[in-house]
Amino acid sequence: MVRHPALLGCRYDENLAPSLDALQARLELRDDELQHVVLRLPQVLTYNFAANLAPKLDYLERIGLSTAEVRGRVVRLPALLGYSLQHRYEPRIARCQAVGLPATHALDRMALSEERFALSLHTGGARAKGG
Repeated sequence: MVRHPALLGCRYDENLAPSLDALQARLELRDDELQHVVLRLPQVLTYNFAANLAPKLDYLERIGLSTAEVRGRVVRLPALLGYSLQHRYEPRIARCQAVGLPATHALDRMALSEERFALSLHTGGARAKGG
C-alpha cells in the first residue's frame, strides 16, 4: 500500500471488481494469469476499464493483433497496460510503421527510453530491409 496509496481509496465492489472482471473477460485471462498481471502491475487495480484499458486493447486489435496475441503480451509484460495510448503507443507505432517495421517492434521495446527506442528504429530498420 505504501507504493500504491491510490489503492486505499478503492472500493472492491465499486472500483476493483468491475475493471478486473472486464479485463479478464476481454482478454480471456485465466484466474492465474489475472493474478500474475495484478502482482506485476498493482496499479492496474486503479485503472478504469472503460476509460483506460479498453481504448488500449481496442487500439492493439485495430493494428492487427488478435485477442490471443494481446493476452500473451499483457501476461508477459503487464506494464504494457500502464503506458499512455496517446503519448507512448501511438507515436512509437507510427514511427515504426514510417520506417517499415511492424507494430510489434514498438510493443517489444515499450519500456525503452526515447533515445534507446530511436536507436532501435535504425538497427531494426536495417535488419528488416536486409542490411
